[in-house]
Amino acid sequence: MFRQFLLILLLPLSLAQAQSVGGSRTSATLEDAGAMLETDQRITALREILDLSARQEDPELLGILLRSEIAIEAGPHQVIEALDLLAKADAVTDREAFGAVSVALFGAIADLHDGAYLTGDAAIALDEAIKRFEKTAADLGLPKISDMIAAATGDRAASARAEQSVSAIATDAEEARGSQNAGSTGRAAEDEYTERLVDLAVSRLRPITTAVPYLLVREKLAWDKEMWTETTNGLNIVSEAIETGQVDRTAYNRTKERLHVLANRPWRGDAARDLAVKLCRSASGVGRGDWCDDAFDTRPAATPPPASGGACLVFYRSMVGPILAQSDFQSGDEGWRIIDNGKTRPISENGYLSAEDEKAYATYFWSAPAKFLGDKSSAFGGALSFDLRLYENSRASAPRIVVLEGGGVKLALPKGYRRPTVFWHRYNIWFQQCAGWINLATGKPSTSAELLQVLSNLEGLYIRGEYSSSDDDKASLDDVVLWTGK
Repeated sequence: MFRQFLLILLLPLSLAQAQSVGGSRTSATLEDAGAMLETDQRITALREILDLSARQEDPELLGILLRSEIAIEAGPHQVIEALDLLAKADAVTDREAFGAVSVALFGAIADLHDGAYLTGDAAIALDEAIKRFEKTAADLGLPKISDMIAAATGDRAASARAEQSVSAIATDAEEARGSQNAGSTGRAAEDEYTERLVDLAVSRLRPITTAVPYLLVREKLAWDKEMWTETTNGLNIVSEAIETGQVDRTAYNRTKERLHVLANRPWRGDAARDLAVKLCRSASGVGRGDWCDDAFDTRPAATPPPASGGACLVFYRSMVGPILAQSDFQSGDEGWRIIDNGKTRPISENGYLSAEDEKAYATYFWSAPAKFLGDKSSAFGGALSFDLRLYENSRASAPRIVVLEGGGVKLALPKGYRRPTVFWHRYNIWFQQCAGWINLATGKPSTSAELLQVLSNLEGLYIRGEYSSSDDDKASLDDVVLWTGK
């Protein structure tokens, strides 16, 4: 049995508190920390809430929820930060550059080790990557990881936390290597972990069926597995850059793209957030937990814009206003139609829409109904979110993934957004100039004034459904939300 499989469940609160914040705590109460959740200190606020959670009614359950949320929010962005620092460094063997990369990478590893499930196979791969990283650095006379982190941050607690995580991962890997039947043992540990989390949820929120928490835990486990894979890939990319003096741009771009996808969280829809908020309030006790709504913010971060479109910031829920319009397709197609295809009505199935290509050599789009149209000027600065998937993978990019029409202007997003695959992907298209909108009439980047002009008299909102040249491809659309700006 792998020692790590119940780490999140059994981690003593004193250890969690010691690890949760590198440095002194600035918030005296949960309310103080909660007030920080809508600032750029969100991750710090989550760590401080974790630190303060020992005084709550069910500190074990709160600890599980908070460590998981920190891993989800901080992990992908820290590895992306490390890769970006690597790409920009003149020489990664420079101590300052190496220290900055190490802080980001091993900060992510520590957060993930606290809040993400680590299988035996993943532990072995990660341990090998860490050892390669350490050896490569040592061969060039660079300091130990813990010393480098301490020197770069001035924070011995952060250094100790990283060192402790690395040691624990090495132990997990050694146990996995020594297992006589690692596959069977790993599956049993994963099942036990799942059952334990589901039991905790059900015991807190009776009456509740086990189906929803079970599915959410399994989705989180799949996210954890891929996140560990990409973190390991990130470590190996850095090690190779140190060894060769060059960054493998193909591996860098692929890993960074996957990390951006993982930053969109493991779940679709609001079911996970609703459950987490309910569990948080229950674990906090009667009359407490006012901060829970903001702590478990499952509204995904922005899909990264194409290189030609500038750089939108990653926004959290506090940066987006109320919902202007929404379609979850639980009651049918809600008036959505298909254009540039043989049929105009989509297929409503299992709570989402599907459409098959009925017209050769044409690209069809989903066309939004009236509730998404009209004066939507309040969406300026907000976003359009939706889930999309294909039924066969396509090598095509995603040109004009969304088209807006109104006020005599037609805008679209150019090539560069992640193309859909056979897996559901959450797209978040920001109504800001930096998102990469172009004016189809001029071919030039749109201005903020043009974007506002279109949204003020929105006559058409179209989401691309076809990404293949074949004439029998199929796509599905779900959970379309139009957010106001703030």
